[in-house]
Amino acid sequence: MDVKKLIPVLAVIGVFVYGGWKIRSHFQHVLQHGTLTPSSHETPASTPAQPLKKGLGEYLHQPREHYETLAKANPAIPAACGDYFERLEAIDFRDFQKTNFKLQYQAIPSPDPDCVIADASYSLAEKDFMQKCMLQHERRSDVVDDDCARALFLMRASVTRLLLKDKPVSEITDLKQLSDLMFAEFVGKSGESDPPDFARLGQVAERMLELNPNLYAAAKVATFSDLEKGMSEKTPEAWQKAQAALKRAETMNPEDPDLTDTAMAIQTQGFDPARTVDEANRMLQEDPNDDRGYFFLAYGQWKANDRQAAIANLQKAIDLNPSREDYRQIMNEITAPKADGDSFKGALSVTVSDDDFNE
Repeated sequence: MDVKKLIPVLAVIGVFVYGGWKIRSHFQHVLQHGTLTPSSHETPASTPAQPLKKGLGEYLHQPREHYETLAKANPAIPAACGDYFERLEAIDFRDFQKTNFKLQYQAIPSPDPDCVIADASYSLAEKDFMQKCMLQHERRSDVVDDDCARALFLMRASVTRLLLKDKPVSEITDLKQLSDLMFAEFVGKSGESDPPDFARLGQVAERMLELNPNLYAAAKVATFSDLEKGMSEKTPEAWQKAQAALKRAETMNPEDPDLTDTAMAIQTQGFDPARTVDEANRMLQEDPNDDRGYFFLAYGQWKANDRQAAIANLQKAIDLNPSREDYRQIMNEITAPKADGDSFKGALSVTVSDDDFNE
């Protein structure tokens, strides 16, 4: 029997809205993982973990280099930060597999009190790091929990972003640094009022693909970036670029379910009502029991002011997939006495998960 050990680092960045669609952004990463296959005489704890596959996850785990030199070269960074950054960046998360997935607090350096930096993103990451790791350690065991692991990843990524803030992405050749920039942009945000910089994410993702064309996570993030640009700019050129990015991602991983709604958003140019109805009907011709088909059909009909048909088709989506609480919530919204054209709000999940990290 396979026994999987997982220590997740999950970040959810609020919700931001384009054209009535709530775009939920996630960056999900497994800090360490392995599949243990015990024999009848072995316990899971005594079985060595399989090594991580090569991919973006590997880049995130490896220690960084030359951060003390980078810090000293930046006049805006206090001298006390150099040694602290070097110790923080020297952490090799791959070593923690040797302790049965237990990350020990003693491996984490404490912030230097003289390392004070006037940077909002860095300060937020440091505050989170102190609360989730340093303060919690005083009241807990030596085993780091998920919250601290996430905070540690973000702290290290924030240092990378700080040190490379003025360096063009096109000049960065270290995939470990680029991984940090991607992680920090996804995670280090505070919600709808501070969504990730998808233009920046797109630049980082495209640069990663130049250096390693097989990184699916980068191709996926680039697709999200181009989708956001299409929804904000609404130009034919933007949608053509998004379509090309989607095709590249689908070629690399055609079975990724996360691309289904992304494809719908791109193919309908931001859920244009008429295009959405046409695409939903095509989906239902292929599969009459596709709840997403009925959901999209209902959305397009509602936006076209065909409200009774929209309610009927949303009910079909609910009947086909009663576990979708978001369907029921939308039904409550559009059947309320004061429902209007904006009451039907779709939710598009933008997720990069552990499965996307490996080649």
